[in-house]
Amino acid sequence: MDWPIDWSGPGVSDALIQSIMNALGWAMLVAFVILLPLAVLFSPMTRHRRFWCAQSRRDVEVEFALGGLPGFGRPVAVRWCSVFDPPTAVRCRRLCLEASYRRRWNTASPLRHTGAG
Repeated sequence: MDWPIDWSGPGVSDALIQSIMNALGWAMLVAFVILLPLAVLFSPMTRHRRFWCAQSRRDVEVEFALGGLPGFGRPVAVRWCSVFDPPTAVRCRRLCLEASYRRRWNTASPLRHTGAG
């Protein structure tokens, strides 16, 4: 029985290389489409705010860790606050996690944009 294709010819190796490259291309596309949204969803999100804190009786700068979907995150933790020394040693009741608490008193001056984050 004769095989209809000559397996030792140059066209066979080209076809094999092309099918491997196609498989790698599809694998990269699927990884990009699936893994990129997962990376965005699970990346740490932060937000800086400046407001009047009634507990410390002064303007404070706070960095919040956000939870939820990107663009719809809400503060879930205080990463640092300018009241404490060091700023990461937050030792208060963290009432500022609620937006209504931050808006209850007169607003502080706007934050200076430092170009980061």
